[in-house]
Amino acid sequence: MKISKQYIFLVLITCFLNCKIQSRTPLEEKNVAYIEDIVFIKKTNYQKLIITEYQGDTRLYLDDHIQFSSKDEAIYHEALVHIPISLSIQKPMSALVLGGGDGMAIREILKYPSIQNIKIIELDKDMIDLFKNQSILKKLNNESLHSNKLQIVISDAFQWLQDAPKSEKYDLIIADFPDPSTAILGKLYTVSLYLNVLKHLNENGVFVTQSTSPILSSATFQCIQETIQYSTQELERNRVGWKIIPYQTYIPSFGSWGFIATGKHIVLPKQTMVGNPPIVFKPYSKSSVPFINTVEQPILADIYSHSK
Repeated sequence: MKISKQYIFLVLITCFLNCKIQSRTPLEEKNVAYIEDIVFIKKTNYQKLIITEYQGDTRLYLDDHIQFSSKDEAIYHEALVHIPISLSIQKPMSALVLGGGDGMAIREILKYPSIQNIKIIELDKDMIDLFKNQSILKKLNNESLHSNKLQIVISDAFQWLQDAPKSEKYDLIIADFPDPSTAILGKLYTVSLYLNVLKHLNENGVFVTQSTSPILSSATFQCIQETIQYSTQELERNRVGWKIIPYQTYIPSFGSWGFIATGKHIVLPKQTMVGNPPIVFKPYSKSSVPFINTVEQPILADIYSHSK
């Protein structure tokens, strides 16, 4: 019987694939969606931490959602930190970071000589320990979590803001939370949280939060914007005009990504800030049907889920 070369080739390929499938480790079986090599995985009390490596690209996943790629995380963290500082009328001396246990935002804040103290509120101690001690990761954050200017507090940010004395104020407050994909995470984007954030902000201070994609999750972005705007009005009962400054940049791993900054005395920027990629400022426009996310009426997680 004559056997064709094509038949032999198909048999060899089938055998090869069967061998690969049978030789998978349990870790690979559970994470078939990951094309990268998984170098660390741990289920903590709060989330699943996964670190992957692929062709020099280190990535962090929380509960299977990508948080950063080392190839372009600098774009995200520079937009998160340097833009709000550039809007401020004074250089910050103190900073509060909510979330951001990877230390990347801290790394950027420490580039300012004016900074005297930073406090980070991170829920997951395992996250801090990982990025404080693992050689590749602490190289990425420039060992920022070891800075003598930094105080690390392991706590729920929502609860900490409620309990902290109102006399504890900061020049810069950064919210670097995961996307509001669940009701628990959506609580970190509510009026209650923003009211407490703004009460801890100095008179000339600036607050910024990551706000998902204004393109792929436009309703989510709009809801966060409206919730912050509503919070500023509630805080001052309309007596003081807080400025709301939405902006976005392009991050290859995520696409267009949005941020919202606010403060009483921040400088209004030009529409576009030259850079690579550029920062595009979107004039604040009030929605005809406001979406306000509150603890009592948590709508954001549902809006987010319908935008994916």
